[in-house]
Amino acid sequence: MKRYLYFALLLTCVAAVSCSGDDDPQPVNPQPGQSKRLTKISYTLDSRDVYYRVYTYDSKDRVSHYKYVDTELKTKVLSDFDITYDKDTICWGPYTKLYLHNSMVDSIAENVHDKNSPGKFKWEVKYRFWYKNGYLAEFEDAGMNPCRYRFVYDENNLLTQAYVENDPRPYKYTYTNIKNKNGFLSWGLIGSYFSEYACYPELFGKSSAYVPMTYQEYFMVSPTGYEHEYDGNGNVIRTNNYYFTYE
Repeated sequence: MKRYLYFALLLTCVAAVSCSGDDDPQPVNPQPGQSKRLTKISYTLDSRDVYYRVYTYDSKDRVSHYKYVDTELKTKVLSDFDITYDKDTICWGPYTKLYLHNSMVDSIAENVHDKNSPGKFKWEVKYRFWYKNGYLAEFEDAGMNPCRYRFVYDENNLLTQAYVENDPRPYKYTYTNIKNKNGFLSWGLIGSYFSEYACYPELFGKSSAYVPMTYQEYFMVSPTGYEHEYDGNGNVIRTNNYYFTYE
C-alpha cells in the first residue's frame, strides 16, 4: 500500500523522559492486563465513519485479529485476517511479518512476488529500525525510493524533532503534563507508514513519560498541525478527525 507522509494515521516514535521536581519519571510501556486495550480507530466526517480499524484480542491480551474497513469503497473490507506469534516474529496475516529483537521491531518484511521465480513469493525486508538507549533513533524505508528518518531528542531524552535524511524541514513536537500510562505513540512520522500497528506502541521502543500535545509537520509547503485530546486516564480519544475506542 502506498503511503504518503501527509496522510498519517496515528503513530510516531515519541520517546523520552521529562523532569518533574526532583523525581525522574521512567518511560511507561503497557503490560498485558495493566491498561485499556485499543479496539478501534475511526476516521470520522459529519459523525460518519469514513474508514476504521478494528482490533480483537485473545486470552493473553494479544491482538489476534485485524479488520480494516473503508465505507466509501465498493469493496468495503480491505483487510480481514488473523495475527499469529512466534518467538521473535509476528505474522500480520499472510502478507507482513514483524521481526523482533529484544522485544522491539527490528525490521518489517512483506510477502512479494519473486522476480526470479514467476508465480512464487518471497519475504522481502521493506523497513528497518535502529534504537539508542531503548528509544527509536532511526528508521529506513528500503522500498523503491529508499530514505531514512532520524529523530532528535533533548537532554531529557524527550523527542523534539524528526527529520527526513538530507531534508532540513523538521517535524516538531510539544508535550502535556499528562502521564503516558498506555504507551501512546503520537500521531506523526511513523504513523505515515505504520498506522495499523497502533496496538503495539511498546514494539517501537520506549514511550514518553508524558503524552504529546501537538505534532507539527513541515514536509509540505504549509505546515500541518495535529492536536491530541485525552480522557482522565491519559488515553487519547481524538486526534483531529480520528477517534479512538478502548475496552
